[in-house]
Order: sequence, then C-alpha cells, then structure tokens
Amino acid sequence: MKTCPHCHSTQSQVKAGHNPSGSQRYLCNNCDRTYTPTPNHRGYPVDVRYQAIELYQEGHSFRAVARELGVGTQSVINWVRTKEIMQKHKKTNDTQNGGNHG
Repeated sequence: MKTCPHCHSTQSQVKAGHNPSGSQRYLCNNCDRTYTPTPNHRGYPVDVRYQAIELYQEGHSFRAVARELGVGTQSVINWVRTKEIMQKHKKTNDTQNGGNHG
C-alpha cells in the first residue's frame, strides 16, 4: 500500500495520472496533495554524456558525436558547455583557495 510522504496516511491513495517522465502519480485524499513514490529519471544515461564529451574532446564535431550516439546535437552542445563551465568554476575555486593558504 502507498504511503503519502506529506501526511504519512496509507488511506485513500488513488492514481492521479503520470508525470512528464512517465512515472505514476498518486493523490492523497487525506491531505489532497499529489506525489510520485518512485520517479523515473529523465534524460540520457551518464555514460552516454561522458562518451559524448570524450568524442568531442577527441576532435569530433557536435553533429558527428550526436549521430554516433543517437542523441540530439543540442544535447551534446549542452553537455560540453556544462563541463567547460564546471571546469572553469573549479579552476577559479582552486586558485582562490590556493591563494588563501599562502
């Protein structure tokens, strides 16, 4: 039996459609709120994202990487940009933290 994560009631839990990733939603008639007990994750697996970044860093174009992995070109662009931003942020933090210990 489903338990509402908001009011912890096990009574009157009814199906209430699906969320955008396809997970079953439930409505608690006790507190009148909806919840998803075990949500599905959206997006591509992490290993596909890492593989895309590696292929791009090896010199493949965004479009070539997308075709190779069967994903959207914009997804590859987003993953590469996110990695670049994270690296710049980490480099900035490392520089700032290194300067504070001297």
